[in-house]
Amino acid sequence: MADIYFENITKSFDGKTILKNINLHIKDKELFTFLGPSGCGKTTLLRILAGFESLDSGSVKLGERDITKLAPEKREIAMVFQNYALFPHMSVADNVGYGLKARKVDKNIIKDKVDYYLEIVNMADYGKRNINELSGGEQQRVSIARALAIQPKVLLLDEPLSNLDAKLRDKMRNEIRDIQKKFGITTIFVTHDQKEAMAISDTIGVFNEGNLIQTDSPVNLYNSPKTSFVAGFIDESNIIKKEQYSYVDLENIQSDIVCIRQQDIEISEEGSIRAKVLEIEFNGNNIVYKCKVDDLVLKISKANLYNNQLISVGDNIGLKIPTPAVKKLID
Repeated sequence: MADIYFENITKSFDGKTILKNINLHIKDKELFTFLGPSGCGKTTLLRILAGFESLDSGSVKLGERDITKLAPEKREIAMVFQNYALFPHMSVADNVGYGLKARKVDKNIIKDKVDYYLEIVNMADYGKRNINELSGGEQQRVSIARALAIQPKVLLLDEPLSNLDAKLRDKMRNEIRDIQKKFGITTIFVTHDQKEAMAISDTIGVFNEGNLIQTDSPVNLYNSPKTSFVAGFIDESNIIKKEQYSYVDLENIQSDIVCIRQQDIEISEEGSIRAKVLEIEFNGNNIVYKCKVDDLVLKISKANLYNNQLISVGDNIGLKIPTPAVKKLID
């Protein structure tokens, strides 16, 4: 079993607290994503788990085993770095087999394992190539094969797709998910990209300023954010405070603050909420309308369909907000 337990984790650098009393349980065979902006503490927590960073207080357990003070090589954890961290003077095969060689595994077994894992990442014919001959996506595959070759209990992926172009990111994301499911390995994926997190994860933990704000499935995070930060980070939302409720017919809502997704606001001539269009942003498959209702500015996103009604900057339009679209927040 490779359940992971972070218990009361605190970490500071130069007097600044980076992680604030983090408590988290990651289940065996789960693909769990640490999601948050740069500097929120997600990579620091990952490095603490790997053994590359010490902690000020708290403990880390792998199953029932306390690994807080274990050396990295004794933790049965493998990490794929943002910059891949491959050895440029070695061949692809030697890179994949490096961890096995360091563990003094028999040469014949190393060859078999290298061949197997290169095939897993669709690079069976690349063993003799030099690293500098490979594209970014190919280097990422080699890095993943190297991590898998030592058969770790936990796989850590630190922003593994950030150096790839958009199309290749989507392809590699799907490949990582397929590999993770094939081996049933507990995996932690670190990213600042919410779309990436939503697409790949079983569970997401949202971090901000050293705090773990909310942990849930992608669907539940999207449909039931707890705070305005989570609502805004997971997807662009309209955050509306109680004093603004009268502008948009929300007087009966029993909450001090709510969020409404841009795509959940309806544009309708019968709408009782009257708004003036300030800006129109064309994004290809969708259009975002920035509108003003009294002192409140709303954004409304609509699919770019062939039969869309024509709306121009300066138009006065009607809006409707369906009751189920209103999400109550706690901050």
